[in-house]
Amino acid sequence: MDEANELRGSLQLIGTVKSVIFQNEENGYTVLRLDVGGDEPVTVVGCLPFAAPGAGVRRSATVLPPDSRRPAR
Repeated sequence: MDEANELRGSLQLIGTVKSVIFQNEENGYTVLRLDVGGDEPVTVVGCLPFAAPGAGVRRSATVLPPDSRRPAR
């Protein structure tokens, strides 16, 4: 099994919001960096309308390999 396949799957992310990169106030779509206690914060994307720096977050997540791309619409 290669490294890209090992990275796919679901997990529970628990951490503190380090920074909010983008937030749509109309629908709650948010891109943020989450400090999960590792070397680097992780990027979290989804509906997180009340996310703010310093807030605690617990989310289920799907892990995608770094080279994954969504097709253009």
